[in-house]
Amino acid sequence: MQTPKSIKLTRPWGVVVKTGGKVVLKEFDTESEAQSFGQQLSAFDNVEFEIIEKPTRGIAGRENSLAFVRVDNRNMPGGFFYRCVQVKQEPGRLFCTECHDYRKFVDVTDRYELTLRCCSECGISVNDFYIKTANGLWERPTSS
Repeated sequence: MQTPKSIKLTRPWGVVVKTGGKVVLKEFDTESEAQSFGQQLSAFDNVEFEIIEKPTRGIAGRENSLAFVRVDNRNMPGGFFYRCVQVKQEPGRLFCTECHDYRKFVDVTDRYELTLRCCSECGISVNDFYIKTANGLWERPTSS
């Protein structure tokens, strides 16, 4: 069954039921509740259903984000290398890829009176590619 794109979940799990020409969404808090409802529906003939999960925020949710951290090592040529680390979510703070630490990002107005959210220590903006990637700030494309 092809799930209609107009269906939006407000709870973590849902079952989309199609019978005849009618499509209905029933929402659940746990996967096991959705699966048991699906088992009950499988007893009926001409009923199609699909169990769906609410998508995470962003293209890559912050729980899966990665960043590169500089590691100093005097035994290597050049004296350092970069190691890939997983970025954990911290409330009210973002991982700064320039400072290599969690920082508070504050609103700053530039000379053109544009307001940007920037790192409180180094001043890098949340519009930077690596800040967006490390913190999962990319917006999910919407279909019209």
